[in-house]
Amino acid sequence: MNLATSKYFVATKELVPPLLTIIASISCIYLLFFSTYFQITDTRCRQDDEDTCQNNHISSQLNTLIGQNIFLVNTNSLENTILNADPTIRTLSFKRNLPGNLTLEMYTVYPLVALTLPQSETLFVLDSNFRVIKSTSKNPNIPVFVYDQNISLRQGQLIEDPLLTNYLKKTLELAEYIPGLSKVTLINYALKVELPNRVIVLFTTEKPILEQYNALQVITQNATIPLQGTEIDLRYKQPIIRER
Repeated sequence: MNLATSKYFVATKELVPPLLTIIASISCIYLLFFSTYFQITDTRCRQDDEDTCQNNHISSQLNTLIGQNIFLVNTNSLENTILNADPTIRTLSFKRNLPGNLTLEMYTVYPLVALTLPQSETLFVLDSNFRVIKSTSKNPNIPVFVYDQNISLRQGQLIEDPLLTNYLKKTLELAEYIPGLSKVTLINYALKVELPNRVIVLFTTEKPILEQYNALQVITQNATIPLQGTEIDLRYKQPIIRER
């Protein structure tokens, strides 16, 4: 009797730990991949370290993932779809915040110039192809071109108006020659730039920017010419200096 009990006890002792391990493993697998605990219940989108994405289509695509398992969801497919559809996206990645939050973090291509309208607080940030990366009210730390005509833009739109693209190219060219240039304003087809000491300079797109810049250098380096509070007009054969 004691021998049978002993054999039973030994057999139980040998079988129970593996059995418990199997049960625990199955339970973990079920909890991780099949239970509702790790279903996606919330999706978020961050663009350039801001808590919102301006592309509503991307947000809609993220919402289609709600209800899927956070470990099994196929994020690679969505990454490829977004990158193929939006050329302004440089990199993106998904971040899983357990148990049910999935966050898409995107970084756009590097901005080159911004476009805005007079009296508007909205700036459209453009890439090297003059495609709208995003709109913002913050200082973009790039040259800003102030256009004097109404224009409607959306995220991802490519600016194809040859006149406007020419102005943008001239803005970038001016930024190459004038250190710290923050804004170029279009006024009556002239490109207005404000220098220190309240000096206003008017450039034209009809002459090479470098030629006009060299003429400006001659004027500003002449100590005999009082420039504070003046307007330097470079649109003519001979620059004109006016008091404002």
